[in-house]
Amino acid sequence: MNSCLRFMLVIGSWLCWGGAWVVAQPTPQLRALNQHVFQVGTTGPIQVTAAEHGEEVHRLVFSHPEIVARLLTEPAASADQTAPPKFGHFEVSVSPRVAPGIYEVAAVGRNGVSNPRSFVVSPKPVVIPDATAVESSAGFALPIGSLIWDHCREQQKQRYHFSLSQPQALHIHVDAQALDSNAIPVVILRDEHGLELARSRAIKRQPAEIRYPTADAGKYLIEVHDFLHQGGPDYYFTMDLRLENPATSSVATAETETPPATEATAATTGSLVEALRQPTDVRQRFWRDPAIVPVVGDRATFAGGLDFTQVIPMPTTETIHALPVVVSGQFGEPTQPARIDFQGGAGQGIWCELVSASAGQLTDPQLLLYRVRRDEAGTETLQLLTHQDDSPGVGTGSVNIASPDPSFLATLPEEGRYCVLVMDHITSPRPAESRQFVVSIGAPQPDFQLIAHPQFHNNDPAQARPSGSQVERGGTVAWHVHVLRRQGFAGAIELTAAGLPEGLSASPVIVHPAVNQATLVVQAEKSVNESCEIVRIVGRSLSDPNLRRVAWPAAIQQPSSPRRNFVQWSLIAEQRLRVATEQESAVGMNWAVNTVPVTPAVPTSAVLNLERRTGGGGPCIVRPIQLPPGWAIGEATVPPDQTQANITIQVPAETPAGRYTIGFHNETKIQWKPSAEAAAQEIPVWLPVPTLTIDVATP
Repeated sequence: MNSCLRFMLVIGSWLCWGGAWVVAQPTPQLRALNQHVFQVGTTGPIQVTAAEHGEEVHRLVFSHPEIVARLLTEPAASADQTAPPKFGHFEVSVSPRVAPGIYEVAAVGRNGVSNPRSFVVSPKPVVIPDATAVESSAGFALPIGSLIWDHCREQQKQRYHFSLSQPQALHIHVDAQALDSNAIPVVILRDEHGLELARSRAIKRQPAEIRYPTADAGKYLIEVHDFLHQGGPDYYFTMDLRLENPATSSVATAETETPPATEATAATTGSLVEALRQPTDVRQRFWRDPAIVPVVGDRATFAGGLDFTQVIPMPTTETIHALPVVVSGQFGEPTQPARIDFQGGAGQGIWCELVSASAGQLTDPQLLLYRVRRDEAGTETLQLLTHQDDSPGVGTGSVNIASPDPSFLATLPEEGRYCVLVMDHITSPRPAESRQFVVSIGAPQPDFQLIAHPQFHNNDPAQARPSGSQVERGGTVAWHVHVLRRQGFAGAIELTAAGLPEGLSASPVIVHPAVNQATLVVQAEKSVNESCEIVRIVGRSLSDPNLRRVAWPAAIQQPSSPRRNFVQWSLIAEQRLRVATEQESAVGMNWAVNTVPVTPAVPTSAVLNLERRTGGGGPCIVRPIQLPPGWAIGEATVPPDQTQANITIQVPAETPAGRYTIGFHNETKIQWKPSAEAAAQEIPVWLPVPTLTIDVATP
């Protein structure tokens, strides 16, 4: 499979792992299936092998309509009885019309819809090795031309052997975290005498790859294990062994670092440009974050990124460009930065951005902007105006959006000649095809992007877990929305929810120019229909009605643990919401007045009414979240015998006039049943409170 199929965006937030935690009302946490990869046009059994709160999983939903799953049943006790469902066991069919690539699967059960996991559709036959053979010293006989699906065993190595009848170039590709696995694979190539020939370790979402230029005829052994020697059903991986003609294979050596996500053809800058222009990961065709990897072109619902319609290679001689310009190049020696000269005018605004490390290149770039001056003798001097290393991060807690690639907004002080220097911090040797970059310089086009994920109960990343979304009758569910302001965009944004089933509603949320995150809460009526639908969050600029963006959905894929002290999150293809009708939410919440006028520096109050239902008789603590800087909104404790919370609001005297939307959560304890047959248990939960609009008046 093309290595680009496996590329997926993700950034981990490092943290300390915690113990006991309060949760939003529990939803299934899908960790693994017994198989996450099927060949195009095949049908076969699949089973949920690792899930939390996944009792009574009765449905699998895929991000492609022609990948379907049928729930299997247990044998009926007698001919006149209905066969009971075999929860968690399905038969999956992949239509021949499904293009190979990475899709997604989520599990639906009594407790809602789970977080999605990657589901690979392969053009090759899929082989699940015999466990006894893999764990033996000889290993499993590797069928050439197939895709191996296996998982790491704790404190063990998985072994696979193969033979060559003539010299061949080997390309071994092991994917794990790009498939939302918990494994950090290490792959080792040995000859028939056990001598190690090459090894590679995966780094973050990149695969572990070995490109061995010439392997003589003979027997070989491949070993795979987890870097931390962990194992289990959620430590799965795919392995693809490709044989190539040594004469046509690219020159390569045994690698200790992960190679780039592009194909190992020729060391040309065109491969990076082509990968950005034509992403083969199905999710990245529709959901791409320009702050991490640019969107190509400006589409109706996506923000524009770099314009690759007229990319030019890095000039070999001195050239003064007219803006805009997009240049592709390749890093050389650290002491020899790439230089792009251009002509600029006084007061001219420019936006400069670079793509390299975020697209899988083994680089750590920086950008520097200089004013170029030359005296009468032709002596050149450079005046540094600004520089940028990593782009500023956006977000809090477990989803911290940052890019290793730099970008900046600048205003030119005078008419004349300027230049941008592109440098790489990394000095170690790397393959030429893993040192590519693309730089764009042009007039700023203010824009924004949105990233939305199910909201967690607080900003402690150690307590973040994979989760889906479910709302019960009369209940609430929330999404946390991050705003990525690009190229100088500083306007207010209105957020709304699209695709909500009948009986559900969400009040519009105003994101003030001074704020970069918000909470959107969906509320269900007491009478709703059962459903599991895709929900999209849409942002509209209030200063430019034509500027409208759809939020990219995201999800936590791996929680922190004592051995793995970071949360892994990623962009996903779609966000689903299950509407549950079999039970009613334990607590209902509504503001007495949805919009509260406030005068700066003058205390004001708002009243939240609670409706206590079955299982919701515990004390409630109502707390504000995501406050603008300097705001003071108190929390309120509501005793079990009361149903009203009084919230005090005071905003700073210098607060600009306008509308602000504030989120709250209700920390309480409810009676919860993990399954229909189980006894109710008391659990601490966080319940989203409908948002409150604060209308700040002019002082």
